[in-house]
Amino acid sequence: CFLKPWVRQGGKIIAIDGAVQQMASNDWGIKLKKEGEPSDTKALTLKELPRYENRERESIESNIPGAIYKLNLDDSHPLALGYGNSYFTLKLNANVLEYSNEIWNVGALSNENQTAGFVGNKLKAKIKEGTVIAVQEMGSGSVVYFTDDPIFRSFWENGKLLLFNAVFLVGQ
Repeated sequence: CFLKPWVRQGGKIIAIDGAVQQMASNDWGIKLKKEGEPSDTKALTLKELPRYENRERESIESNIPGAIYKLNLDDSHPLALGYGNSYFTLKLNANVLEYSNEIWNVGALSNENQTAGFVGNKLKAKIKEGTVIAVQEMGSGSVVYFTDDPIFRSFWENGKLLLFNAVFLVGQ
């Protein structure tokens, strides 16, 4: 991949939402938290077959149409300049990075950080204890990871300063 050498020579990548997923699956040194693997892979019985009438309820268990989470910010990092020690993010996915000593964990979740919105039961357990905003230094460059879109549809006003800091302050 030509991107890593480019970053090492001083380039900067700002990965948002789905791009973080792609980078996590392509050996960039970050890992998305995984949901627990099913412990029993036995064949279904007649009583266990899903019922059509339950389709809507079951589909919403794995859905996150929008929820607001309070992040703990490392306010000593340039990416968090202008914020206090917290930031409210709009989560539209269940992507959370594992804590790592290889990156700067700038915006992190603790166990009960959801402040508003809806998150399906199957996703609630995944959206805990992890990093949502991170910076990875690579040579002279850096990669900024936002697992959520900080300026979602130019509606999420709170993230404009974060994006500004990512472009102009990180790696300086």
